[in-house]
Amino acid sequence: MNTLARLDCFRRLQYESTRNKAVLNTYSLNYEKLEKRMHTIRLQDGKIEEGIDSIFRIVKQIPLLWIAAPFLQLSIWIGVGSKIYDWLASKRKILPVGGCEGDFCRLPDRS
Repeated sequence: MNTLARLDCFRRLQYESTRNKAVLNTYSLNYEKLEKRMHTIRLQDGKIEEGIDSIFRIVKQIPLLWIAAPFLQLSIWIGVGSKIYDWLASKRKILPVGGCEGDFCRLPDRS
């Protein structure tokens, strides 16, 4: 999120925590789905996108990332974008609330 915020020179994106219950209720979002896939919401019409479609939405909003847009669009069209996204998302670490101290975060055990 911090990296995207630095790249977002036009301030087109707004970030919300998936742990914020008010956001979940306002947009009728399912927490379990949010843990598996990133979600984006177009504020003008309330359209919710998730996974690779969210990444594509973000890339289209940040000029420095536009070079990736054709590749993401192609991956969506041929059907591999979601599979790659889901595989990468399954490998990421989810940090528990309060798991960070200063510049360091404890990773949860995978046992």
